[in-house]
Amino acid sequence: MESAEEEFRRRGVALWVIAAQKNTLLADPKGLLRKPRWFPILLDTDRRVTKAYGIYHLVGMDAFRIARPAAFVVAPDGRIAFAFVSSNQFERVAPEALLAAAQSSGARTS
Repeated sequence: MESAEEEFRRRGVALWVIAAQKNTLLADPKGLLRKPRWFPILLDTDRRVTKAYGIYHLVGMDAFRIARPAAFVVAPDGRIAFAFVSSNQFERVAPEALLAAAQSSGARTS
């Protein structure tokens, strides 16, 4: 997402990241949550949001009590206009797909 910052800003599309983890050094040993970013990173420390959206991953070969990588585009009227939920911890949605979904949802993209 870092490489797409200019295009998101140009189109007026807001990006929020929700991380299903606690705000501790042990949960973030590389300091990725503390690195300055152009988008806010919100912490879902009790996993309520990830459970509500159906992306909580209790246990698997590549995960334990975390969220599956996912992306949602919320339209101006509040409906989910686009949803991506990965089947593993390594797959991510392309920024271009999010921008296209935002444009087709009626969000301001110019």
